[in-house]
Amino acid sequence: MPRVNALAANPLSVDIWFSCSKCKTLTYIKQFEQNLRVCPACNYHGRLRWFERILYLLDLGSFFEQDLWLEAGDRLNFQTSTDTYINKIRDTQYRTSMGDALVTGTATLKGQPLAVAVADFAFMGASMGSVFGEKFVRLVETAIEKNLPLLTISSSGGARMHEGLFSLMQMSKTTAALARLGKARLPHIALLADPCYGGVTASYPMVADVILAEPGAMVGFAGPRVIQQTIRENLPEGFQTAEFLLEHGMIDAVVERKNLPDVLSKLLGILGQGAGQSLGEGAEGNQPETAPEENTGAAVMSGEIRETATKDGYTVKGEVEAGGLSQGQLSAQDMAWERVKLARHPKRLHTQEYFQGLFSHFFELRGDRRFSDDAAIIGGLALFEGRPVVAIGHQKGTDTKENLYRNFGMPRPEGYRKALRLFRLAEKLGLPVLTFIDTPGAFPGLESEERSVAQAIAENLLVMAELATPFIAVIIGEGGSGGALAIGQADRVIMLENSIYSVASPEAAASILWRSSSLAPEAAVSLKITAPELLELGLVDAVVPEPPGGNHTDRSGMLEALKEKLLEDLAELDGIFKDGPVGPAKLVEQRYRKYRSIGTWQEAFLPI
Repeated sequence: MPRVNALAANPLSVDIWFSCSKCKTLTYIKQFEQNLRVCPACNYHGRLRWFERILYLLDLGSFFEQDLWLEAGDRLNFQTSTDTYINKIRDTQYRTSMGDALVTGTATLKGQPLAVAVADFAFMGASMGSVFGEKFVRLVETAIEKNLPLLTISSSGGARMHEGLFSLMQMSKTTAALARLGKARLPHIALLADPCYGGVTASYPMVADVILAEPGAMVGFAGPRVIQQTIRENLPEGFQTAEFLLEHGMIDAVVERKNLPDVLSKLLGILGQGAGQSLGEGAEGNQPETAPEENTGAAVMSGEIRETATKDGYTVKGEVEAGGLSQGQLSAQDMAWERVKLARHPKRLHTQEYFQGLFSHFFELRGDRRFSDDAAIIGGLALFEGRPVVAIGHQKGTDTKENLYRNFGMPRPEGYRKALRLFRLAEKLGLPVLTFIDTPGAFPGLESEERSVAQAIAENLLVMAELATPFIAVIIGEGGSGGALAIGQADRVIMLENSIYSVASPEAAASILWRSSSLAPEAAVSLKITAPELLELGLVDAVVPEPPGGNHTDRSGMLEALKEKLLEDLAELDGIFKDGPVGPAKLVEQRYRKYRSIGTWQEAFLPI
């Protein structure tokens, strides 16, 4: 009988009733265990042993444990007045049927192979010592050798004091191994369980590509008691809980224990499509059967915008041909302003609707890992026509309440730093980046300046310039200034027919130039902010047609047209990116040349 099954066959408690440590409700012990040790009254997630985690998460019988017989040494000859470290290890081994605090091995989850490490708090608080670190690194090396994604489940009090500096150095050892996992383009998913503190939290789990936590899990560096006793500071309600971390941008999601198998399966399903691809390689079936036709720079236009009166009072007038106005129709000023109105139309498709319509799977990744999660930018992992991508976009609201929550699509610095984190994840895993731009601009408030929105935008520009993976940006509505460019410095920039892209909003430009925002329609003409004009100027690469009256009048048609263009451009960029080991460098060089050539100037010969 496998060890995991043998341990599970022995009951952990001989009691009939369980008293919840949080709400004190009595629950029949069998009901509590059938509920995965989650209190049915208050949803408190109790601690699980390692074999319980294995049994409820992974496919039955699939777990193959490795390095079972490693056990700690004692180079420090550590002892107290009553005991020695080695005696404590022996006693804990006997009580827990474990060699040390970390159990590692390979398995499948809903048929998907992975490497898995589970820390068990029952063994000396799952403190990290030399055996913990060694088993972790060996598992990472197995994952690299077998091309497997890594799942870590952490619940720990931190470093093991009995091993002194040897224990501290395991922080370096484990994270160094993860650097190699990243170079192999293999993903790391971390699950944080209650409690998780100290040197464990400050090492391998908090640098994972995706970080999940169970509800109510206490997670931090220093524990609340240490903080209060050290700095005499009263801590807020909910401090260091999983929910607190989510609000402050430190983790991606809080997931109920019962939902973890499905959530992890979804993540593995997305990430597994591209796991372990080397530079210049692609997943089977992603290469186009024939090379795409050469891009001539010609407009992709619908040919006309018919006069349409919508129910919400928005009116679109006139007729427009590719690249210009039809004879005898609207003036240039009227036509430009009509496009501005359509770009801002309250029923226009937003980023979330493109995600829902274009991707078969999407898993949102949240937070900048530093301060907060900004709802004005959403992003995550997705499957686009069977291939994994990283998708990022500005998100406006559909009503007043959501617009307030989304800050009207105007990101703060943490929104751009979240996008930066996702850019780096895409490059690490070799995934294409698709961005969807729809913002009046970056939020200009006090908190943005306090946290340096200018630096956040500038750093994104620097990283996008050298991002070694295919990158397509789509202007789906408003492309407002640096707030738009901060996620749009791409290999291919596509505009929807009625979107706009400008150095500043027409109102802001009119205020700057003529001290009156009422002259915004005139500014819209002077700045040449519409898709046909920008295509003619060579500042964007293509314009995708919209249905007559705007993209909200035929959502499925709009999604299909954009999907076709994205697939075409991805195929073209793949041809460069997958051109052997030099492919990514060629892609970056081409992007540099693209932006290096932008500008208008002439040599002037001035008299001396």
